[in-house]
Amino acid sequence: MRQKRLTKKQWDMVLANRAMMWHICYRLHVHPDDVEDVVEDACLPGLIRAAHRFDPTRGVKFSTFAFTVMRGEVLTWRRNSRRRLGKISSMEDDTLLATHEDAKANQDQTLLYDKNECAVLLSRLEKEGRVLMKRRYWDHMTLRELGKVYHVSPQTMRNRITRHFKTMRG
Repeated sequence: MRQKRLTKKQWDMVLANRAMMWHICYRLHVHPDDVEDVVEDACLPGLIRAAHRFDPTRGVKFSTFAFTVMRGEVLTWRRNSRRRLGKISSMEDDTLLATHEDAKANQDQTLLYDKNECAVLLSRLEKEGRVLMKRRYWDHMTLRELGKVYHVSPQTMRNRITRHFKTMRG
C-alpha cells in the first residue's frame, strides 16, 4: 500500500525528529555494523509512518508518538533478521558448508541467499573461528561471556573477532 505524500507540516515534524533515529539505535543496543541498515529500513519508514498517523488532538507530543512507532519498527527489524540468521545457527558447520556447495549447483539462489553468503564467509575460517563467530553473533554471547568460556579478557575476544572479520573479508 502506497502512502500519501507528506504535507509541509508533517515533513517539518520528520526533519525536526530525524536525530531520534540514531538515539533509538543507541538505546536499543543495535550493533554498529547494523545501524545504517536499521535507520534506513526501520527508523525512517517508522518516522514517516508516525507523521502520517499522528493526531495532535490526542494530547501527546509528536516526538513521544514517533519514538514509540520507530521503536516498534526497530524491534520488528531485529526479530526478522534474527529469524533469518536463526535458520543458519541451527545447522552444524559441516551442514552449513554443504549447503554452500548445494547452493552453487542449484540455480534457485533466492531461498539460499543468506545461507550461501554466510557459508562463503564462514568457510574462510578454521573451525575454532567459525564456532567463535557463531557464539558471538548467532547465540548473542557478550564479550565478557566469551572471555569466561575461553579464559581470556573481553578485549582479547574483541581482538580475535576483529582478526576473524579480517580473514573473512579476505
